[in-house]
Formats: sequence, structure tokens, C-alpha cells
Amino acid sequence: MQIPELAILDVMLPDDDGFSLMEQLRHKGNFPVLFLTACGEDNDKFRGFGIGADDYIVKPFLPKELLFRITAILRRCYKEEDPVIKLVASEIDLSRAEVVKNNSKR
Repeated sequence: MQIPELAILDVMLPDDDGFSLMEQLRHKGNFPVLFLTACGEDNDKFRGFGIGADDYIVKPFLPKELLFRITAILRRCYKEEDPVIKLVASEIDLSRAEVVKNNSKR
């Protein structure tokens, strides 16, 4: 299994819940986790942060806010000389807080 740079999970999943999935993923590696969910109750947030989530966003949300939060998590977790994270079809430039997808800035 390839270890992800960041996992974005929903609390409500068809077969289980995101909290259980996160606990299973933690056995595979230590990487940042962000919950993006409609479950906005305090107990859900406390549980998510309590099991080690790096952030918790409740739907509806602004897409740009999600981008800023992902950028902040990646900047904090992956401090490197080269602040560019290269993915299959995208690059995330942490120093400029911008995402380039298919050679187009977002």
C-alpha cells in the first residue's frame, strides 16, 4: 500500500464510519487527516480531533477554504527545502499557497 500525503475523510461512509477508517489508516502510517463532513455536532468534532485528525471542516464549506486548510496542513507536516509537492496531475506550491493542475493555476 502506498502511504498518502494527506487523507480527506467523511464521517459517514456506506460500510463503516470515517473514525474507524482513520484508526485503521493510522496503523499503515502517520500522515495528516482532514475530516470533511456534514456531521457538525460537537461530539463528532471532539471525537475526530481526539483520535488525531489534523482538521475538521463541516459542510457546506467554501472550496477556497478547503484549499487554504490543506495548504496549511501540508506546510506544517512536510517542511522541506523544496516547498512543492508533486502529484500525478497537480503540483502544490506551499510557499506560494497555490495549486497547479494540468499546468493551470487554481
